[in-house]
Amino acid sequence: YPAMANGGGGIVHLNMRAHGPARGCYTYRYIEWSIAVPTLLTINNYPLAGKQPLIVFARRLLPNLFVTWAYILASWVAEVTPDPTMGWFLVTLSFVAYVVAVWDQVVIVQEADLDLHGYWFKVAVVTLKEIVFALYGIVYLLGIANIMSSLAEQVFYTYGDVMLKVVQASVLVVVRNWEDLAELQVLMEQKVEMGKEDMSRLFRRASAPIFAISQEGFVVAWNEHLARVSDISEMDAVGKSILELVQNDSKNCLKLAI
Repeated sequence: YPAMANGGGGIVHLNMRAHGPARGCYTYRYIEWSIAVPTLLTINNYPLAGKQPLIVFARRLLPNLFVTWAYILASWVAEVTPDPTMGWFLVTLSFVAYVVAVWDQVVIVQEADLDLHGYWFKVAVVTLKEIVFALYGIVYLLGIANIMSSLAEQVFYTYGDVMLKVVQASVLVVVRNWEDLAELQVLMEQKVEMGKEDMSRLFRRASAPIFAISQEGFVVAWNEHLARVSDISEMDAVGKSILELVQNDSKNCLKLAI
């Protein structure tokens, strides 16, 4: 952007496909798109990768990146080539390649795990990207048809680029923090579950007789040592009133203790 602003637009070719007054084709913008758009696609799709290894994700996304880069290149060459037949062929080719890239993006979304944390939020971000790219294609054709002025076209591209990058970057931060919180919650739940298992194991294998009762006085736990010394198994004890399991001369003392 500084190069375009301070260098008279940078490398400017005559748009050979445009109708009406002469209008420029700003090569710096296409160079920027050829780098930024594949990068944006990678960042945009990475949250959908889930637990996939990075190499598996990269191999799956590579065809989409190649087709995307191809339609950006074709759309630029279409404007600068003096041959009208080749130019319109490349315009058509660029839009066909764009449709293929969108179709593959839909497939990538469908392949993603529906149980991914924030799945629909991530799909919405991908959808926003495709809507903006579709608008770019419409503006590209409006510029060629001279329905939109060259200035309006370039202003749209500039604000569209900035808006899309800022929104995607902000969303990426939100998604990353969201996933971190989800992972932290899972770790905490695992720790709690491990604590429960440790406590249960300690209770069952303790060298002292231990039992647990509900507020109503029914047995809810009966450890192995108590089962040995009382000759009452855990299966027989759990669910019964504790008063049923003690001798008559101990019941009053037990009631008082409870």
